[in-house]
Amino acid sequence: MNYPTVNPSSMTSLQAQMSDHPLLHVISHPTQTPQEILDLAVQGRQGQELTRAEIELRKVTKALSTLAGGTFNDPVMLAALSLPNQADAVLWVAYMLFDQAQPGHTPGYSIHKRQRDCRTLLDALSQIKVDQWYEAMVTPSHYGSGCQGLQFPAMHPQPNGLYRQHLLPRWKSTYYPIDSYFTYLFEERKRELLQILADLGAIKITLQASEQTDLSNRSFATQVWEFPGKSWSSTRVFNPSRYAWLTYDRQLESLVDNRLSHGLNKAQFEINLDVDQILSNRFSEIKTFLNQMESLDVAAMTTLLQKSLRPYRVNIEFAV
Repeated sequence: MNYPTVNPSSMTSLQAQMSDHPLLHVISHPTQTPQEILDLAVQGRQGQELTRAEIELRKVTKALSTLAGGTFNDPVMLAALSLPNQADAVLWVAYMLFDQAQPGHTPGYSIHKRQRDCRTLLDALSQIKVDQWYEAMVTPSHYGSGCQGLQFPAMHPQPNGLYRQHLLPRWKSTYYPIDSYFTYLFEERKRELLQILADLGAIKITLQASEQTDLSNRSFATQVWEFPGKSWSSTRVFNPSRYAWLTYDRQLESLVDNRLSHGLNKAQFEINLDVDQILSNRFSEIKTFLNQMESLDVAAMTTLLQKSLRPYRVNIEFAV
């Protein structure tokens, strides 16, 4: 039997409700300002020969990774930082350039193209106003007393850690670490999805990793849940206000409506890490910047971006 496919749609209005300073920097001692860190890294860059471009680029990215508390191999983590002026695009592309095979090991490789790419990336990074971003987006908070009244996952907060506020207004006191921010939100959404489907009379739910899911990051290939399930009738009550994410997910709202109004008995759709199109919009900027690169395989990099969204296919069977 063919499954009806729910038309994909995005969550809306969440970013509009985001607080002025959604990021929290837990500091344990006074540090240099973000712009001072960047300025030290780029000091003396002007007038360098082209052959020095990659060395200087590595200095800048290392300085910024110190500020962010990690490396830039994960475009999802970079998106959570909400960096300005396509900075996350530039940093991820720079990491990909560093990570690829070195000159002389790849057929057709051009050191001159690589150097031109490094100069393009370095020039773009020199336009970033880190202090302005920090002032607009980050709240410094001292480790210990400065975090009282806030909620963190187990083993957090950590000194010098960077955290982002929960997207939902009802949980504005909850902060998740930047490097796994969207994963925490995904797990929340998944738990609520299972609850909604069970409340609607699901008897079997299968969550399967898509072929495009990054195999190195996914925590499972397939999960199956089975429930006793009850057929839907007009005497049963479904209360949408019980669910935190439902209001912001038109795809799921459409499925709920089809189940309540038309007795839907099977459905199939896809979910991934993206919320409110934050990742989709940021990845579009990365793809645009990738097109300026001469030494990278743009098609392969684009595929990596799609895999990092970690798409999963959801199959549901409801009681008839």
